[in-house]
Amino acid sequence: IGDRTQRMLQFAAMAVDKCVRMEFDYVPLGLNVVSDAVYRDPLGYAGEVLHKRSYDVSARNALDMNKLGKERLYSHFFGSTVSSLKQTYDPCLFHTILQPNVNLQREIDTTLSNLGGVEEKKIGIHFRTGDSIAFGMDFTKDKRVSDLKGSLDKMLKCAQNLSEKLYHTTEVTYYLATDNSQVKDLLPKMDNTTVHTLPIRPSSYLKSEGEKDAWLELYLLSQMDGLVMNPVSSNYEGTAFRVST
Repeated sequence: IGDRTQRMLQFAAMAVDKCVRMEFDYVPLGLNVVSDAVYRDPLGYAGEVLHKRSYDVSARNALDMNKLGKERLYSHFFGSTVSSLKQTYDPCLFHTILQPNVNLQREIDTTLSNLGGVEEKKIGIHFRTGDSIAFGMDFTKDKRVSDLKGSLDKMLKCAQNLSEKLYHTTEVTYYLATDNSQVKDLLPKMDNTTVHTLPIRPSSYLKSEGEKDAWLELYLLSQMDGLVMNPVSSNYEGTAFRVST
């Protein structure tokens, strides 16, 4: 989700710079795209029913930047399309284009209320162990850390240090989001710290519940007063490490 979203925002920033209209044919589950930016295929209702498009949905060609504004272009947000794209963007662009739908916003509000509401002091912990879960593969073969319990313990201590720095106390609400169910299973074994997490099991974003759950946790993390993340490899190109709070 992070990489795809970053590339989408890069395209949107280019469209803004060149005053070119941009439309979105795929709306991430749980989010709404502003109505003026929703793609309407010439096939109309028949295209929606038959899952048909008047453009080649299998095309993976690189986007020709020189044609922006001169003709209608179609592009996917991955692969060679953006391999050399270095367009910067204002993070506010995300909130301008995409907003939680009613159901997702209800879940966000309910969870925040259960965490004590907006006035409660909250520290977020984002523990990523790899990208295998995102693509529905065996996560045990793709870990950024070999010692889950030891790494989780370090992150909790880091969260407490951050809380002490921000509030001069460690008695705050801690919220954990992770892509690894084993990390959640370790929480009851951690001493002296109560950490809240959602009762969902991480799953592939290629499945509907996986994508919706991922957006839910990302929105919740954005509402924390501080955020602790585990180190990632130097060659990691994910979005979260660069644009997290």
